[in-house]
Amino acid sequence: MTSAATKSAVTSHEDTLQRLHETLQWHFGPETGSPFWLAKRLEFDFDPLRDITTLADLRLFPDISSQLRQLPADELIPKGSANEVYHVFDSGGTSGAPKRVVESSSRTLCVDWCNDVLDQHGFPERGHWLHVGPSGPHVLGVRFGV
Repeated sequence: MTSAATKSAVTSHEDTLQRLHETLQWHFGPETGSPFWLAKRLEFDFDPLRDITTLADLRLFPDISSQLRQLPADELIPKGSANEVYHVFDSGGTSGAPKRVVESSSRTLCVDWCNDVLDQHGFPERGHWLHVGPSGPHVLGVRFGV
């Protein structure tokens, strides 16, 4: 690996760890975290803000997916962004019981892209929609504005 490539890889790894640290601070910090994650922090036998320092440390988190099945969406909205618009996506349960995702941006971008594709192919913006088909593991089969 060249010196420039090595430096780039190091910078990328450092950037990843910085992003990990910022994400943990956001979700588990008392000023910005959601009620769900703040409560989970007290239940864990480790402190996410102290003990998670590498990507490998993420293995300390238990599988909590079953808890997301009927959790009220408000429990997942971070205090730090309570004024933002959030969307709630429920899966159809193709790979097990349905699960809930609360999202403010990336899924919205995907839904916007889907809406653009539908518009390009002449589908009306408003109406009664039934989505039949795979949406992948992304809980994406939604069209807003109906």
